[in-house]
Amino acid sequence: PSGDVGVRQLGQGCARLAKLDASGLFLLTDGMKREFGFEGLQALSGCCPEMKDLHLNGCFQVSTLALKSIAKGFRDLRSLALGSCPNLTAEGLVSVTHACEGLTRLSLAHCGDCVTDECLKAVGRHCARMRILDLTDCDQITEKGVRALIPTHADRDDEPEQLALPPPG
Repeated sequence: PSGDVGVRQLGQGCARLAKLDASGLFLLTDGMKREFGFEGLQALSGCCPEMKDLHLNGCFQVSTLALKSIAKGFRDLRSLALGSCPNLTAEGLVSVTHACEGLTRLSLAHCGDCVTDECLKAVGRHCARMRILDLTDCDQITEKGVRALIPTHADRDDEPEQLALPPPG
């Protein structure tokens, strides 16, 4: 698929799709409502409830509406890669963490100012199974946000295995 229409067609034709790497599809957007239904990620989230692994690295038009659609349609998501998606918002990221509590991998590398301490608090609170979190070049996070990721319970098996942080600024 090359963009919104292709992703909609893929979702409609492959309802049991569990893994999609759409990285670099610069024509992929949040999608929009058309006469016949939704396009793009909104359409995909309504067609593929078994999605477990979604890679959208470099899809720079993806923003809040797409994240809310992902949260609504892909509740069993385990891995989400959103690297180099500069139009994400804290609101959208918090929606995903609330709905997709089974996330074990999340990449927000090179997403810019949208990744905040509020996002990390949501990850720490709702994504207890998180194992790999990439925050490379997320310059808005502070020590307070990183502390929110540390498990507060006695089960140390739930500690993250890999955490990529930006260098101190």
